[in-house]
Amino acid sequence: MSVDDVIGRVEKALLKYPLCDHCLGRLFAKMGRELGNEERGRALKTLLSMVYDLKLRTAGEGGVKEELYTLARHGGEPLTRLYKRVYGEDVAVDKCYVCGGLLSRTLFNELAEKVSAYLRDLDASTFLVGVKLEQSVLEHELEVARVAGFDYSESIKNEVKREVGKRVAQITGLQPSFTNPDVVAIIHIPSLHVELEVKPVYLRGYYVKTGRNISHTPWITSDGARKYPLSIQEFVDSRLRDLFKADAVLIHAAGREDVDARMVGTGRPLVVEVVRPRRRKVGLSELNSLLEGGAVTVRLEGYAQPRDKRVVKENLGKKAKVYKVLVLLGGEVNGDKLRQLEDSFQERVVTQRTPTRVLRRKKDIARRRKVYSVKVASVMGRLVEVLIYCESGLYVKELVHCDNGRTDPCFAGVLGVQALPLELDVLGFAGRPGLDF
Repeated sequence: MSVDDVIGRVEKALLKYPLCDHCLGRLFAKMGRELGNEERGRALKTLLSMVYDLKLRTAGEGGVKEELYTLARHGGEPLTRLYKRVYGEDVAVDKCYVCGGLLSRTLFNELAEKVSAYLRDLDASTFLVGVKLEQSVLEHELEVARVAGFDYSESIKNEVKREVGKRVAQITGLQPSFTNPDVVAIIHIPSLHVELEVKPVYLRGYYVKTGRNISHTPWITSDGARKYPLSIQEFVDSRLRDLFKADAVLIHAAGREDVDARMVGTGRPLVVEVVRPRRRKVGLSELNSLLEGGAVTVRLEGYAQPRDKRVVKENLGKKAKVYKVLVLLGGEVNGDKLRQLEDSFQERVVTQRTPTRVLRRKKDIARRRKVYSVKVASVMGRLVEVLIYCESGLYVKELVHCDNGRTDPCFAGVLGVQALPLELDVLGFAGRPGLDF
């Protein structure tokens, strides 16, 4: 593009729209190295003023008065100064068609100070500045860019993010992160409201539940009453929320055991999500000391990333598991029958329809899950303790009592007597250290 082309585009834009230095300079943002848009816009107006000074000398004062008046009204200094010098009249400058006269170094400084104060209060290590434009501002910006051409322009969003962001970095000493910032400060244009998106803090670990009748999350009945006095979710939230000065603390676990089952042995992997924390950095030893409980204990192994939620739920949650179940038999069973039980469930595929106990909230479908092995651990009369190594998603209680034929094969069917699961423990996940089966 030649200089004449640039001048022509500047003239075309200013004859149609009033533009401040920032919004004019942005139309040519990819021209002129080491220049801000304000400098660039002022330089272009100065160059246009020089061009019109030459026109005045060649065409005479009467030939360009109307055009120069419009340019002065739409462009301000130094075009207003030239117009007054030639015609002796002041020109009232219109507000910028795009930003309404908002953009200035002063505004950028004020916004940077505001964002920096928020960051200090939020214990942030990294940040990012974002911008949300009112629809009318966006439409006006695109309209002007269509007239002047998109070849060398940038958006108002980019300018505000860059100018405020570099000032925030200078004030706070923090570096912006474009991938995983602790805080995103979103500036609304033209209201100048600053909205904060505080990224959660994530921690990975596992929990052990040595008590029964403890739900995963708060279990509230349809009439608003609590069904169980304690949940793992509430235990973690009550211990960590104040420490992180957070709005809430959530858990994301690799599945969940029945409310009356214990989770012992290697524990169940989980990710703890701290929502809108005002404090972000806490030592693991301090955290773990707070998470030692009676019926529930959580052990955190380190800080995590958002993607770890998916890893825990989709990967670890689908790993094979080991259960221990205490079974009450409806009659005497000899050793041969118990050995037959073990033999019957070696690499055995079990078909289960949705259990009767959960039909009210789950679709009635048939599932096929594999039992890898079963071992009888002890026998005390009609009480039998059994270890079950099986694929994730198997309904263990129904594997024991058959659920009126909805699970096939099952323990009661192989043994020829009724079988009632009295107690169920999850011993761990296959592949986790400390699990021996």
